[in-house]
Amino acid sequence: MPSKDYHRNAAWLQLVALAVTLLAWLKLIALDDDLAVAEPKTLRFRLLAAPARLVTHARHRILKIPPGWGWASDLATAWTRIHALHPPDGVPTVSTTRRTTRPWNRRPPERLGHLATPSTPPP
Repeated sequence: MPSKDYHRNAAWLQLVALAVTLLAWLKLIALDDDLAVAEPKTLRFRLLAAPARLVTHARHRILKIPPGWGWASDLATAWTRIHALHPPDGVPTVSTTRRTTRPWNRRPPERLGHLATPSTPPP
């Protein structure tokens, strides 16, 4: 453990567990062939320390990878697979079907109190 303090060690352990879990999901979802069974050191050397740049242009994220880099195709494939999980921009994530219930900002007439009671007609 990195420290003699219990709380720091607990935080360190949580971060390490999160990192291991994220690497396991990365291997399962985005990687194939030898990278799917690679050790964390290999993934760190080939993918996580990539000489790539993440650029935002016109509300889109673009991964710029140097063309001569040895593992460019593996990184591009992983990037494409991860982004395939997210719905594309412009597709609503909320259902657009018509609501069958009352709107949340309107009370039913029976709960409006004095406004809902029929007024007596003038004589």
